[in-house]
Amino acid sequence: MNRTELHTRSSHWLFGVLAVLIFVSVDCVAVPDAWPLSGELLPVPNTQSEGEPTGFTPAPPEHVLHMSILFGGWVKAGDFSAAERWLTDQGFTITRTIEPEPWRTYPSLSFTATVAQVNAAFRVKVMRKRGCFATFTNFLMPASFAQGHEKYIEGFNFSGLNECR
Repeated sequence: MNRTELHTRSSHWLFGVLAVLIFVSVDCVAVPDAWPLSGELLPVPNTQSEGEPTGFTPAPPEHVLHMSILFGGWVKAGDFSAAERWLTDQGFTITRTIEPEPWRTYPSLSFTATVAQVNAAFRVKVMRKRGCFATFTNFLMPASFAQGHEKYIEGFNFSGLNECR
């Protein structure tokens, strides 16, 4: 066997091993159904704290947060239901809903979730300083909530975090 044949056989063997390794590693990765892939996430503007992170430490993962989303008056019933379903799929507990109706300008969803659930669902890190809870990056949510925008999600006004004074 000459050098060229040896090089060709070695290359084919190496390619085969790499293909098997890639197949096995992709097959073994478990992605929870409720978590969209990173390419499907967009930021929700104005959901991060405007303050400085100085003095904040990671919040305890088991701490329960009470939060709400105030929607723009133009939100459609189907979009509202999709947001409610998504929150529930993330393990959040819906505590109050004001559904969109004609002439009602502020539909909203109130919910509770642990710090760990908020961190996982919105891809943030909730921080704490005394009794104040904050995030220093914008929430990320599935791109399916973007209302005609390609780069961000609008119409979701969160409360319950980042209200430090």
